[in-house]
Amino acid sequence: MEHVSKHPLAYIEWYTPFHRYDDLTGMFSVASSQRLHRRRASIIPITSIVRTCHLIPAWERVHVARTDW
Repeated sequence: MEHVSKHPLAYIEWYTPFHRYDDLTGMFSVASSQRLHRRRASIIPITSIVRTCHLIPAWERVHVARTDW
């Protein structure tokens, strides 16, 4: 089999740019980038990666414990 790339490859799932700031967490939110209702993904050489990003799932909001007890 012939090599497709000289460098190791990475599977990338694309997300939208920052679009909403959450005052509760102090973080911006993103969503999966989609085209024709399918998630966008690519396989690219790792030498093309400029920056990584750590994503945290959005859990259901829960009530914060009362502090006036």
